[in-house]
Amino acid sequence: MYKKLYFYIFFPTLLFLLGLYFASEKVLERGINSLHQENLRDFAFSIIEGYGESLFSIEKRDELFTNLLSLDSLTGNRITVIDTSGIVIFDTRKNPKNMDNHRWRPEVVEALDGKIGFFQRESQTLKRRMFYCAVPVIKGDTIIGVLRVSEPEEKLFESYKKFKTNYIIFILVVSAVIFLILTILESKYRKDIFLFLQAFKKLSENDFSVKILRSKDDPLRELAEHFNATAEKLMKSYRALQETEQKLKEILETIPIPIAIVDNQLNLIYSNLSFKKLFSSDVGTDLSTLTSLEILRHARAILKEKADEIKYEILWKERHLQVYLKKLGDIPQIIIIAIDITDTFEKERIKKELITHVSHDLRTPLTIIKGYAETILEENSDSKINSYVETILKAVDELSQLVAKLNTLSKLENLLEVEIKEINLKDFIESIIIPFEHIASKKGLEFHHSIETDTETIKSDPEKLKMILINLLDNALKFTEKGKVELNIEKKGNKLKITVSDTGPGIPENLRARIFERFFTMDKSRGAGFGLGLAIVKHAVQLLKGIIEVESQIGFGTTFTITIPEV
Repeated sequence: MYKKLYFYIFFPTLLFLLGLYFASEKVLERGINSLHQENLRDFAFSIIEGYGESLFSIEKRDELFTNLLSLDSLTGNRITVIDTSGIVIFDTRKNPKNMDNHRWRPEVVEALDGKIGFFQRESQTLKRRMFYCAVPVIKGDTIIGVLRVSEPEEKLFESYKKFKTNYIIFILVVSAVIFLILTILESKYRKDIFLFLQAFKKLSENDFSVKILRSKDDPLRELAEHFNATAEKLMKSYRALQETEQKLKEILETIPIPIAIVDNQLNLIYSNLSFKKLFSSDVGTDLSTLTSLEILRHARAILKEKADEIKYEILWKERHLQVYLKKLGDIPQIIIIAIDITDTFEKERIKKELITHVSHDLRTPLTIIKGYAETILEENSDSKINSYVETILKAVDELSQLVAKLNTLSKLENLLEVEIKEINLKDFIESIIIPFEHIASKKGLEFHHSIETDTETIKSDPEKLKMILINLLDNALKFTEKGKVELNIEKKGNKLKITVSDTGPGIPENLRARIFERFFTMDKSRGAGFGLGLAIVKHAVQLLKGIIEVESQIGFGTTFTITIPEV
């Protein structure tokens, strides 16, 4: 832990100080240059204030030059007196007679223009780099000469080196102080931090009996008290959670519905008594023996996020089960619920058989009634009796239609295989829609159909396709009073898509789930029929391994979309 402390405090501080040093190096160099310029300028001004125009006077020149030599020896600054023509009158380091004309030296040019001239270059006289400052000497409004002072660049570098040395010493001292403080902190708090870490570790292992005791003057006392209070609350919450979990397990064990939970590796995390009884000889710690239930396939589909939940029915040990799988929130676990629907299935089977037998047995008496009624209608001349007979015949026809639809539905529900044939799609559709075009024309409705296909023929069961189209078109025309009915057939690749849409009254949302039930009609008073047409469509689509979807809006109509894979 303290290695990290060194890493995050000591090294960043050291790097910051070094970075600051390198970043400010040029600034510091310019600052030192500026400081030396000011010193030389002030030194030159002090000479001018002391001697002024007498620097160029012949009187007392020996005494004056002696004083300037003394100043040079005291300050180490070279002093040069130059007249306006550039002739050196006096220099503290060289004989003026041996010196060149200085009129065009950069610093002298600046001074003769009335400015203070600064320049760094190699002295042609001394053969070493010098730092120059030239100041004009003015009498009245006229420049009478130039006073130049200079110092070797070594003095500048010495100041700079001295500053760098002092700064490095400062960095080392600060680093040492920080290191010392961190070392003291480490020795002081290492044991305390280790104690807290051990306490938190026990807490994470559900050992809530751990306590940390500190003296009154200990700076960590408040932290210890908060830890102890938190441990106490966690212990109460944990016990309450255990009690709730135990009650939940007891409730799940008494529920007569098989329930289990599996993890993302399909291992059983939990299963109640009902689940164990149902699969006692088949389930260990995983579901590998339940492949016949398709649980593995469906569970993997949920784990791969192909579906949030899956519901299907299977036959298991002579029992009909409805299996429901759902992911538990965001955690990679799945709950499995298996509901026994054997009794419901049997009741449904008996009801279907009863309807099948009744519809079959009704054929003979209906045929007899129709035959006698037609005979009476042919031989009787009484118009009143004939009107009664016509009503009887109409009722017989309706019952015959009902019987025919019941027989069709019964065959579909008991059929296990389909009869696949090659169908010319265009001819097949044209033969089906002719009567519906006449019905639409009689009701004053528009009827449109379109066929979009990449092949002329398809392979499917023509009888089942005919059932689907006839019942959907019959429903659409029956419920639509104005507007239009459209049939669109689209064949692309290995899928056939059938869309039937109308501009009828629409289907309320709360009734859409029931429209495929047998005998369900929304409004009997409007001649809605027997409620078998969509049930027939549903079973025909299932036999062809297709899917059916419904979109509807009240007042704007309904659209049925069926997608069937080609065999």
